[in-house]
Amino acid sequence: MDLGLKGKTAIVIGGSTGIGRAVTEMLAEEGCNVAICDIEPREAAEAFARSVTISSGTECIAVYADISAEEDVALMEQAAIDEFGGYDIMINCAAATTTAMIEDLELKDWERVIGVNLTGAYLISKAAIRHFMEKGAGGRIINFTSQSAFRGTKSGHAHYAASKAGVVGLTRTLALETAKHGICVNVVSPGIVNTAMMEERINSRREQYEAEIPLGYVAEPKDVAYAVVFLASDMGKYITGATLDVSGGIMLR
Repeated sequence: MDLGLKGKTAIVIGGSTGIGRAVTEMLAEEGCNVAICDIEPREAAEAFARSVTISSGTECIAVYADISAEEDVALMEQAAIDEFGGYDIMINCAAATTTAMIEDLELKDWERVIGVNLTGAYLISKAAIRHFMEKGAGGRIINFTSQSAFRGTKSGHAHYAASKAGVVGLTRTLALETAKHGICVNVVSPGIVNTAMMEERINSRREQYEAEIPLGYVAEPKDVAYAVVFLASDMGKYITGATLDVSGGIMLR
């Protein structure tokens, strides 16, 4: 089935690791050019971009940026415009967190997590909306939230939960503001996903997680990437302001 992605361009923030890596690979397989934006070591991101270009036949580049900094977001966007002439899809897989109960949570850690997760979402969304409006051809913005945005957390991640709840409110509001321009803004809410960041935790509690997940298994990054690519494709053109749960049934709303 043709998803209508061939010849389009996506910026994937956090696109060289975890869920973002799977999203990058799937988009490229569908014929979409990809600009990976990452704060990871440049050599690793650039090597991944080259491998995707070779394996898919589409073009993939790597750009270093901290999305909590407005000047970095501008440089990231300009790199995609210079290379591809513009872009059609903005996907924000970036996330930051630290661990501390609220009585011990330092302001610098609060500000850093809010800066990347929420301010970053605002900055990249603002840039994408301006770009899409200038082009006059609509566009897609896909952000990521977390179960903790809806359930809260007892594990020392108040700042993370707050930032991800903010992303949901931001996404819904932007969807309403930009629908008249043909821009679709949605948010994906993963469950427990077997990424490098979660690997140690999952391996130590796999049986417990599998018992808690109605579908009975921990997701791989590609399981979430399928949903992201669907929202980015022509098949998702009538969906905006939605929160798409990809949790194996953990989150039911």
